[in-house]
Amino acid sequence: MPSRLSSRKPAPNAAVDETTEKSYQKLLAFLDLASGSTFAIARCNLPSLRKEILQRVATDAAAKSVTVKEVDISSNYSGDFVAAVITQLDGLPTGSRIAVMLNGIDGLIYQSARQENLLGEGRTPFIARLNFDRERIARDLPCPIVFWLESESLTLLLKQAPDFTQWISGHFHFGGPAAEAKALDQLMEGYKSLPSQPATETRKQLEEFSGLLQELNETRGRGDAVTLRKRLAVLNALGERYFRLSDARMAQKYCIEALEVSRKLNDRRAESGVLGNLGLAYSDLGETRRAIELYEQSLAIEREIGDRRGEGNTLGSLGTAYQELGETRRAIELYEQALPIHRKIGNRQGEGNTLGNLGLAYSDLGETRRAIELYEQSLAIKRGIGDRLGEGNALGNLGLAYSDLGETRRAIELYEQALAIHREIGDRRREGNALGNLGSAYSDLGETRRAVEFYRQALAIHREISNRRGEGTSLGNLGVAYTQLGEPRRAIEFYEQQLAITREIGDRRGEGNALGNMAVALDELSDRAQAIATAEAALKIYEEIESPNAAKVRQQLAAWGR
Repeated sequence: MPSRLSSRKPAPNAAVDETTEKSYQKLLAFLDLASGSTFAIARCNLPSLRKEILQRVATDAAAKSVTVKEVDISSNYSGDFVAAVITQLDGLPTGSRIAVMLNGIDGLIYQSARQENLLGEGRTPFIARLNFDRERIARDLPCPIVFWLESESLTLLLKQAPDFTQWISGHFHFGGPAAEAKALDQLMEGYKSLPSQPATETRKQLEEFSGLLQELNETRGRGDAVTLRKRLAVLNALGERYFRLSDARMAQKYCIEALEVSRKLNDRRAESGVLGNLGLAYSDLGETRRAIELYEQSLAIEREIGDRRGEGNTLGSLGTAYQELGETRRAIELYEQALPIHRKIGNRQGEGNTLGNLGLAYSDLGETRRAIELYEQSLAIKRGIGDRLGEGNALGNLGLAYSDLGETRRAIELYEQALAIHREIGDRRREGNALGNLGSAYSDLGETRRAVEFYRQALAIHREISNRRGEGTSLGNLGVAYTQLGEPRRAIEFYEQQLAITREIGDRRGEGNALGNMAVALDELSDRAQAIATAEAALKIYEEIESPNAAKVRQQLAAWGR
């Protein structure tokens, strides 16, 4: 998903917000003066700020002879709040003054707030149990406890546990404009490493951005341009990272919100970027025609305002969409329009992407040697700029090309290199693709049972992330494998599932593949008439999209004596 975020340099020595500093001093005083079982709430939406405060308070409280113990209750909570906390207090010096900083509550509240978990009157189980156990907590945990919460979970707690919250003797709020600015600057800087960073880092950034969005929601009512621009940047960043983790549904959600904000700001450049990103999300969900509509809207704006980088990216996205629909010649035209733009403005990332896409298009037309040349150019660029994601894609594409040339062992080496990269950076969608490619390679070597294992792993991933195109491909691969294993009826079941998906998402090439493979299975069941009719339907699609598979189907029909 191409970025449309603008980076800002952090303000030098940005001061902590005055409100946050006052809250910190009050928290420190609370820890010094509180005795026995005493409860307080600290609202903090930003994980990085929370970590900074907890580190600071541990040192400052120690100077007042208070031992601060940080407890993450989510690590061992199984319904008994007191037991979960007490277990983590073991080993602390007896007789010392102890204060507990309680983390992990947000996740437990959100988890129990899922629709399937709710109790009567929409109560969350975690909060209901907390309310019920308040007297036991006060009896068995005779020390100050500070509950660290985000805004949304705090709102739920205050609403659903009125009896418990009456026991709260301190409220501390951490955040404010300076904290927002610092978090935004740090995260914008972090965007540069997004294509190559591990999934664990991307998930950490998601937590920070989600917290920042909650912080901005506190001031949403102002609706001024500065706040809206911050909100737009955070929404875009959330969409980018969810797309990076192959969660197209969540990416779509945040892109739709970002589009609304960009139009409120009347920011045409931002609007075109969000339209392009939203198109990528729809494409990933199999809604290719809708994606094309969004790309065309984006392209019109980019040409209107003279955004050459955006124009090159959107032409590439349009090419990919048409290629997915089987219109390969149209896709090549669009890629060839994009390539000189990227080269003219020095956009190496865009140039590498476009070369790879051109390789895929020529591969679809059966020009494998030309495809390999393009993949190798793309791979060199991706390695040169440190783009691990792009490097994995280029290796996978080269594997496909060598497989087409019958060099299966070479293909497997390339797929395994690609798989390692995709797992390293947590790209689930491409991990699924690499597993499917490995399955096909082992199938070519006659190791069909091993191929089935890879296909099933790929299918599970594609279903997990709602990748309909990948799901259809995996089903088709399983059908081919079961045909090879002499189970044509089972194979047809998989082809029928694949066919339904390809027609639903408009994947013409996939539809042709499903029909062509189904024809072979039908013939093995001695249903020659139906096999011929199905193969003819596949041939019609292949001819329409200029697929080299058309020649194979004609040969098969000739062998059947059509």
